[in-house]
Amino acid sequence: TFTRSFGLVELFNPALLTTYLGKPESSPYMMSDLFVGSVSLAFAISSYLALKSSPAAWAPVLKMQGIYKTIWCTGFLLLIAQGKEVWSFWNSFCFAVMAFYAVGDACTFVFMVGKDKAK
Repeated sequence: TFTRSFGLVELFNPALLTTYLGKPESSPYMMSDLFVGSVSLAFAISSYLALKSSPAAWAPVLKMQGIYKTIWCTGFLLLIAQGKEVWSFWNSFCFAVMAFYAVGDACTFVFMVGKDKAK
């Protein structure tokens, strides 16, 4: 639910994120608000569909989500270590969301696919 809401705000009113969360007007490491919002919303929808149907059927999509989020978190930490990015509130918020979902995706994937195989 949060990801869908976040994706919709990112798509249709990204200024809210700047006003309330301190998101910078532009970031060299983000392609665009439209891209980020679309991807977040697509992942939320595909996760919802996977939970409502057979998670094993959606395994490639769920794996891709977990892998990309882990790579994003690792890349962000490397940028921090290199001094190319700072720990602003916005960056901390984005990192926390991505890290939470990377761990959550892994746990859910293991639990749901294991449950699906037991059927």
